[in-house]
Amino acid sequence: FGSNPSILEHWQRELWLSLFGPEGCLMRSDHSSDSNLKDLRTLSQLYDELPEEPELGKGYKRRKLHIFGLSYFSHFHQQALTQKCSRFRDIHVYALNPCMEFWENLQSVWEKKQEMREKLEHYRLHFQQDILISESDLEAGELIRNEEENPFLQAWGRPGRENIRLLNEWREWQFDEHFHDPQEGSAGPTSLLCQIQHDILVREPRREKGLELEQDQSLQLLACTSPRREAEAVGSLIWEWVHQDPELRFNEIAVVAYEIERYQHEVEDVFQSLHGLPCQLIDGVSGSASRL
Repeated sequence: FGSNPSILEHWQRELWLSLFGPEGCLMRSDHSSDSNLKDLRTLSQLYDELPEEPELGKGYKRRKLHIFGLSYFSHFHQQALTQKCSRFRDIHVYALNPCMEFWENLQSVWEKKQEMREKLEHYRLHFQQDILISESDLEAGELIRNEEENPFLQAWGRPGRENIRLLNEWREWQFDEHFHDPQEGSAGPTSLLCQIQHDILVREPRREKGLELEQDQSLQLLACTSPRREAEAVGSLIWEWVHQDPELRFNEIAVVAYEIERYQHEVEDVFQSLHGLPCQLIDGVSGSASRL
């Protein structure tokens, strides 16, 4: 858990140790008479105990199990669903797939950088001389500037790609698709955001020449000096949007932060003091907002 665990990790650790630690209640030898403790199992224990070929009664009807809201399944959880749970339940998984084209062979940005590192080391050993490329150049992506793949789809990352691959293997690439192209049926010129969404959806490669789209309000970049200034800028924009569009509701707006610990307090404090903006924390630890 590291030297500075978060509050969430702290109680998770305490709960785990109280059950499965050296002095945990499930590790003791004197709990056999307690029927409640005997029924407790981890998912891995339950997976090992379930039979490969269960004996189901005649007329047994598998109940439906709907799984949604998870961005990533580990390989173990995939096996638990496909090899064990699917024998007892009719499983329906709702997963976000950003691209309607085959993209399981697409390297992420990290994988591409790692490949370039390995090639550089090979060249240095082969030619017995230094190649003047710094680590900062590698991190900045200088060596993959001419990469042809879609950069936004690459940034989706390996876990998201592998999750889609495992789900496709499970269903042998047969699934109910519900892709929506934002450019279809849209009136007027294409916005910047719609163009990016379309390019990700169809795995559009990098263009040698730009489309020369006009700047609009669908995509904005704000240069701020601190997390608090960012929260103030975002809060002002939300307040402006709500006043400009009477049909826009606060529950239709999401603020996503890469490092929630840095922004959580600032967002809650600024939104309350700036315009009294209501906000509901979805992830993180909050003393003033409920956690869903």
